[in-house]
Amino acid sequence: MPASPTLDDVQIDPQAAERAMLHVMSLRRRRVLRTVLTLLGILVVMVLITMATRDAQNVSLCRVQVDFAVDAFNRLGSGDLPLLLPKSAAGPASVRDHFAYTPTNAALIEKIRPVAVCVCAQPHPLFLRAQGRHLILFDGQRYSAEWVTESELQGRAERLGLHLRQRR
Repeated sequence: MPASPTLDDVQIDPQAAERAMLHVMSLRRRRVLRTVLTLLGILVVMVLITMATRDAQNVSLCRVQVDFAVDAFNRLGSGDLPLLLPKSAAGPASVRDHFAYTPTNAALIEKIRPVAVCVCAQPHPLFLRAQGRHLILFDGQRYSAEWVTESELQGRAERLGLHLRQRR
């Protein structure tokens, strides 16, 4: 029975060995590059998801307070509004500072329909969509909440009875 060849007995072509080594290095380089690009892609997606979630939470937290106030106003009817903006027990203590509340605007209903009685004092800074604010509108019979972009609000402010201060 013939003996198995050993490594010392095998003749290796130096050029073939070099080509094989270059090929293996090329495969490793591609794998590392593919891994880095995959990780970067996942990172970008995670950042976008985080930003979208933050935007949604920012708007949602404000909307809860606005909806509470709208429900309270609708229970009161179309008479005089309370001097202070109603706030839910679950809401933060500073909720009244968040809104510009003008209960006297309800009296403008004879001239303006609908009229804004409450608006977020500052626009909500959002990352993935236009900044905006919540409005509470009165149409003469019912109060309703609406989300408007900052540019839309600037265009409609006068027609809604709002006098917004320009930010500096």
